[in-house]
Amino acid sequence: MILAGDIGGTNTRLALAESIDNHIKFVKGTEKSYESKQYEKGLLKIIDIFLQDINCTPKNIEAIGIGVAGPMQETRSPEGDIERSVKLTNIHWPAFSEHDLREKFKLNREQVSLINDMEAIAYAIPELTDEDIVELNPQAKNKEFGNRALISAGTGLGELLLLQDKEHKGKYHLSPSEGGNTNFPPTNELEIELLQYYQKKFENGYVRVEDLVAGPGIARIYQFLKDHPDYPEADSKVEEALKKDESGHTHPPIISRYALETKDPLCDATLNLFALMYGNEVGNMVLKYLAFGGVYLGGGIAPKTLDYLKNGLFIEAMKNRGIFSDSLSDISVKVIKHKKVGLLGAARKALGKD
Repeated sequence: MILAGDIGGTNTRLALAESIDNHIKFVKGTEKSYESKQYEKGLLKIIDIFLQDINCTPKNIEAIGIGVAGPMQETRSPEGDIERSVKLTNIHWPAFSEHDLREKFKLNREQVSLINDMEAIAYAIPELTDEDIVELNPQAKNKEFGNRALISAGTGLGELLLLQDKEHKGKYHLSPSEGGNTNFPPTNELEIELLQYYQKKFENGYVRVEDLVAGPGIARIYQFLKDHPDYPEADSKVEEALKKDESGHTHPPIISRYALETKDPLCDATLNLFALMYGNEVGNMVLKYLAFGGVYLGGGIAPKTLDYLKNGLFIEAMKNRGIFSDSLSDISVKVIKHKKVGLLGAARKALGKD
C-alpha cells in the first residue's frame, strides 16, 4: 500500500495506491484534497487528518512517495546517504524531510521518496496512455532518441530536463530547474510593451517568465490588454464576474471560460497572446536542453485551453527559432490530460520505478 502525495502552495492532494500487474492503481475513495494554507502545522498534520478521513492506520502504509512544488535541499548523512528535505516558499509550513516521514511510519530509506513536483510528473510519463495525451504539432515525429523536456504552466511555471541515458534505451535522468524564475523574453512589439507595463509595477522591475506564462499571467495579460488603446473595452459581464473574487484566485478560469464559450474579444486576445508566449518558452527550452526527443506539457492550464494551443499560434511560436526553425518543425509536443499525474508519478517513484 502506497501513500502518494502531490503538494502545492494551493492544494495538498493525498491518495492510497497499489501496484497491480505492474501498473499503479488508486484505491477507490481514498483521494482527498486539502487547502494547504489552512494547515499551519504542515504536511505531517495533514497526513494525520487524511488517515483519519479514510480510516487507515500508519502501519498499513508500506511505501511513501511525495511530490512537492518546491526546490529540494539535499544533505549527506554521516553514513554517506543523501537526505532530502523541502520548505515551501509560498506557504508558511515548517520544513519536512524524508527522515520525518520514515520516523512517522517506521519505514526504511528505500521505502520513502520526497521529490520535486516536476519530477513526479516525469515519473508518471511511462504510465500514460494515448487517452492521457494530446499531440499539438501536426508535423510531429515521435523520436526514439534525444533529450526530452517537461514544462508545466499552473500556479507557477515548472521546467525540467529529461536527459537521455545513452547506454540504457528508454531511460532518462531527471534534472529539475528554476527556469520559470528566469526573466521574461519578449519576441515582438506587443510583448515588449507587456514587459514594460509590468516592469513599472513589479519590485525592482524584474518580470519572470512565470509572471506571464502561468495562471496568474493570464489575468495579467488581460489587465494589460484592457489598458491598451488598440484593444476593445472589457465586457461588463466579464468585469462583473472578476469583481466577485477580490483575491483574484478565480480570474484566470473566468477569463478562459469567456474566451472559450463566448469568444469575448478581450478574453480571446488574452489567450491567443498567452499561447504565443507559452510556445516561445517551449522553443527556448528545446534549444537550451537539446530536447529534440519531444516536449510534454503538464500543469492544469494546457488541458483547459487546448483550443488555443491547437490553433497554430503556439506551434508557430515554438518553431520560430531563426536558423533552427527547420530543426523544430517536427518536434512532438504532447499535452498531459491525466488529472492525477502528480500522484501517479509520486507513487511510481515510491515503488522504485524509473
